[in-house]
Amino acid sequence: VGLIAVALVSLASLYGLYRLINARCFALTGPAICRVQTEQPLVALTLDDGPTEQGVAAVLPVLDAYGARATFFMVGNEARVRPHLVAQVAAAGHEIGNHS
Repeated sequence: VGLIAVALVSLASLYGLYRLINARCFALTGPAICRVQTEQPLVALTLDDGPTEQGVAAVLPVLDAYGARATFFMVGNEARVRPHLVAQVAAAGHEIGNHS
């Protein structure tokens, strides 16, 4: 009976882990917004950037050329070292998120 119980708990745990890994919308730290109804088709752009000189210099002109806005997820330590890049991204009208 003990072995069967262990097997059932193991299978249930594995199934739960499988479902969690394949979840399209999940967050451990709070509610996740996975879908927003809009009148027109929209895409949310998110970028993982250090920030680095090369990344900002390459991406900002392209976004500006298309009138697009994005959320830049930056590493805290990198943003602290390069506050001028954080300010440049924010001044261009983009959101800043913490990737740390």
